[in-house]
Amino acid sequence: IYDILVALPTSTGKTLPIVISAMLRHFFKPDGTKRDPDEPKPFCLLLAPRTATCNDLTRTLKTFFQEKDKVIRLENSQNSKFKKDYRGGWFNYLRDSQPIIVIATVQLFLKGRLQPELVNLALLKRVSCVAFDECQEIANSGENKGSFQNEFLELGDKLRPYCCQCKSDNLVCTCFAFRSVPMLLTSATGNLYVQKRCAEILHLGSLNQQSDCENNVSAQRNTKLIESNSKLVIFEKPAYRENLEYTVESRLAKNS
Repeated sequence: IYDILVALPTSTGKTLPIVISAMLRHFFKPDGTKRDPDEPKPFCLLLAPRTATCNDLTRTLKTFFQEKDKVIRLENSQNSKFKKDYRGGWFNYLRDSQPIIVIATVQLFLKGRLQPELVNLALLKRVSCVAFDECQEIANSGENKGSFQNEFLELGDKLRPYCCQCKSDNLVCTCFAFRSVPMLLTSATGNLYVQKRCAEILHLGSLNQQSDCENNVSAQRNTKLIESNSKLVIFEKPAYRENLEYTVESRLAKNS
């Protein structure tokens, strides 16, 4: 199992690796055999830093997947069609409609009311991959105080915690729901700094397959997970293309 970071220039098909990965994992098992028609099929959870990016991705992918409900955009409670039973409605919808790609903002995943439902779907093995578009925004986390990007620093502990974070022995632990789910990141500016920061924040290359005591909170607390059978692969292409004409403009600040 691999975590993958794809660094490609704008308009060269950065979304294509996400689409291919989502389709392969949706229709085929990890051993390469085709899933049965009545077998539950997993989806790729595609996270983007901004609402505008989510809107663009939704339009593009719905054009590609013309079949209904294959691309689903998660909405907050105010805009959702499931206003009476927001959490239960979305959970049943995602479980029963069997989408290929589910799109959401990073903020909705971290702070939204649907996070427990996404965790439960991951525990049911219905999340095949977590993908990030424009992952350079994650690399910039923590640079400006008060920025919405600071919340991105929590992603590693939500997706790949090193230790159990439960505070009660009476709970069923869900800390490691995403621990065996690979990540796929795309960026047009995936330089060495972005690659290093994303690896640090998201704990890339530290997938864990161990399943002993996954419901035993006491056994997991304060124990560091053992890294096993995991790697980080980076695909990078030079950002300069000879067939394009580049124009550099400088823009003065209003107060200058």
